[in-house]
Amino acid sequence: MSDRSLQSGYYNTISYLAELLDEALVQLKLSHGGAPSSEIEKVARMLEAAADEERRDLSTAFLRLILRGELGEQQQAWQELSVRLGQGLCDEQDVETMERIAEVVDIERASAFRKMRGP
Repeated sequence: MSDRSLQSGYYNTISYLAELLDEALVQLKLSHGGAPSSEIEKVARMLEAAADEERRDLSTAFLRLILRGELGEQQQAWQELSVRLGQGLCDEQDVETMERIAEVVDIERASAFRKMRGP
C-alpha cells in the first residue's frame, strides 16, 4: 500500500470524525434535554469504544489519542461523557469538552490534508 493511499485513508477517517463531531455539536446546542440525535448517539458510542482499550480500529485509536490529550488518561470520564450524551443530559462543560475535541480533530484534518497533497 502506498503512502498516498495510507494518507488518504487517514484523512477520510479524520474527516468523518470531524464532520460527525460538528453535527453532534450543532445538535447538542439546539437540543434542550430532548432525545439525542443519531449523530450524538454515534459520538456517544465512539466515546464508549475509546474507553475500551481492547478496541483497535483506526478511528477509535485516533479518538483515544485526542481524548488523552484533552481529558487525560481517565477512561472513566470518557465513559461518563458517553452516557450523558446518550441520555441527552449534557451540560455546558460537556459541550465545551466536545468543542475542544472537535477543534483538535479539525487541526489534525487540516494537517492530514496538507500531507496528502504533498509539497
